[in-house]
Amino acid sequence: MTLKPVCLILDQIHPAGVEWLEQAGIEPALAWRGETAPRDRVRAIITRRSEVGSGLMAAYPMLNVVVVHGSGTDGIDKQTARQRGIAIDNTAGTNAQSVAEHCLALVLAMLRQVPQADAAMRQGDKDFRDRERIVSLSDIQYGVYGYGNTGRAMASLARAVGASVVVHAREKALADAAKDGFRVASDVCGFLRQIDVLSLHVPLTQETRGLIGGEEISRMKQGAFLVNAARAGIVDEAALARALNEGKLAGAAVDTLSGDERMATGPLAQARNCILSPHLAGSGTLEKKVTALEAAKKALAHIEDLHDLVP
Repeated sequence: MTLKPVCLILDQIHPAGVEWLEQAGIEPALAWRGETAPRDRVRAIITRRSEVGSGLMAAYPMLNVVVVHGSGTDGIDKQTARQRGIAIDNTAGTNAQSVAEHCLALVLAMLRQVPQADAAMRQGDKDFRDRERIVSLSDIQYGVYGYGNTGRAMASLARAVGASVVVHAREKALADAAKDGFRVASDVCGFLRQIDVLSLHVPLTQETRGLIGGEEISRMKQGAFLVNAARAGIVDEAALARALNEGKLAGAAVDTLSGDERMATGPLAQARNCILSPHLAGSGTLEKKVTALEAAKKALAHIEDLHDLVP
């Protein structure tokens, strides 16, 4: 009897992806449930948030591919993968709409001061609405930094609800944004100075690590807002916390924290007017299923190297 190839799934994914692998003749090993797999049968790894380093790759000599359930590949040891001839793939774009919707929800919560209003109501503060600054989307310049799948979805959604959108991205992406009818800004300094909300939609790379620090924040408008549902390393968290505590920024919303993303620690945990969420922007019910299915199909395609046979 021929033994089935194994796909090691490090983190919990939607059951539809697991079922699809089984139907395709691949044996899933669910590491998050404590399941193990024979080292010489693992041909693919699917990861959602777990890092895949050289040690893990070395444990599986027949490994063909590491597939990211999502878009960010910064948690994979790319040098080791290249040396071993292991492919790296992702499911970019499958959860773009979900991320954009979550960002919009966070922005609205900041502009309308929803957390503060909730606290005021519970404390009997009847003067809150007359005292605090409530901002309308139609009265702001909404800055979208990055114009890939998620940036495009964010820009379209922000425009649909009445915001005036400005896009800053690489040259080719800027041309795409202009074709889509958005105002564009090629100069990052000018971009930061004119926007009221900075919405970040770039991958974490060597170029984008620390992209937004104290210097960049200082160029933003007094009382501006920032939302980051991309990657934690893109923003200097200490600099962002200082800007919030000193009143330079009126609010921030962060879906990706450094360290353990499920626990609010570090400078932003204590910062003023900062909304935190546990990296759930791309976790809409539909998107979880679609992304899991896409990850499973990518894994099979690399295992068999028969892309044309994958439905």
